[in-house]
Order: sequence, then C-alpha cells, then structure tokens
Amino acid sequence: IAVMGIVGWGGETHALWATGEGGLAVVTLDEMRAMLIPFALSLRADFDPPTQRAYYRVLADVPSRLVQAAVVDAGREIGLKFFPTAPEWRGRCAAARQQILAAHPYQPGACCHGTGWVEMEQGGERRVSRCACYHAYQQQVAVLGVGGAAWLTAPREGVKERA
Repeated sequence: IAVMGIVGWGGETHALWATGEGGLAVVTLDEMRAMLIPFALSLRADFDPPTQRAYYRVLADVPSRLVQAAVVDAGREIGLKFFPTAPEWRGRCAAARQQILAAHPYQPGACCHGTGWVEMEQGGERRVSRCACYHAYQQQVAVLGVGGAAWLTAPREGVKERA
C-alpha cells in the first residue's frame, strides 16, 4: 500500500492509501480506522473498537478509494456536527463513486456507434460482444479505484476483518 495523497481537517494532515493494483482493494479494518478515527475525533465523537468493527462490517466491501473520497468530502462539509452513521458513510461512498464516474464519463468510439456493443458474424449467426472502447472504459474505472457497483446493494453477511 502506498500513500496516494494527503488530506487535512481539524488542523491536521492524514495520509490516504491506495494499492499498487489500480486502487481496487476494498477497505481493510486498519485502513478504515486510520481514515475514520481522526475524523471522529475532529467531531468529538465516540468511535470505540466495537463501534469501529460495526462500521467495518457495513463498509468492508467498499473500495478503499471511495471511503477515502467520502472522508475527504465529509471533511469539506460546512456545519457537520455529528459523526455519520455506517449506512450514511456507505451512502457517501456511493455519492463519491457517482462524482468520480461523472468526471470520467464513458466515451464511446466509432467502432460501436455509441452503444458499447459490436456486431459480428460467427458460424452463420449474428452475435454481439462488448467493443474495445467499452473494455477500455472498464479498465479506466478499475484504475480510478471505484470498482464495480455490486457493493452498492446490502452489505455482505459474515464479512471477516482484514487488518
């Protein structure tokens, strides 16, 4: 894990983490603690180990990059008086994902006429497959560290802590 950037709030600076694999790793318990404890302290909120583990069970399948973005966004929010609940953090992560994707929209190429699909003839049958521009966009999304959207549904059951 490498430092991706620095964020400051409450007069302090804190490192942000990214993996060397395009930032696709989901947040670990230790990463979540490193990101949320200073934020909780800045709001004078209790964030004890049992509470941390409860939050982690809700956020364990969220890409690290999105938790980072949610913390940065919350740190910029004027007038925030209460530490967000775990589901609220999850919602902030979803909003961060949408902001990142909106800043990097899918740019279809001429190969698919803007559909993301190309037609081909195989064995006398007409078939479709994803075009090169769509695959390139999926790689870009992976590099951005926002992952797929599967985590946007309910949190996974039986998540084990990854320190």
